[in-house]
Amino acid sequence: MTVSIDHNTDAHQFEYHHDGEVAVLAYSLSNGVISLTHTYVPSQWRGQGIAAQLHQAAFDFIRQADLRVRPLCSYSQSYVQRHPELHALKD
Repeated sequence: MTVSIDHNTDAHQFEYHHDGEVAVLAYSLSNGVISLTHTYVPSQWRGQGIAAQLHQAAFDFIRQADLRVRPLCSYSQSYVQRHPELHALKD
C-alpha cells in the first residue's frame, strides 16, 4: 500500500492522513542534525508499511537537505539498522 506523506514543517513531523486518523514521524532539528523522536501509526494501519513510508519520506528530505540523522525512537533505530545505505547519514 503506497500512501501520500506530507511534511508538516510547522509541527516538525511527517504525516499520513486518512479517514480522520493520522500516522506521524516526529522530529527535532538543530545544527544540521535531525533527531527522529517518535513514530506513531494507528493500530488499524499497523503492518501495512506506513511507518516505513514515513521514514522513507524523512530520509528523502534528510538527503535533499544535506542533514545528519540521529534515530532516537525504537522504530527509527531499527529502520536505519535494516538499511545499511543510511548508516553514513548517522550523527
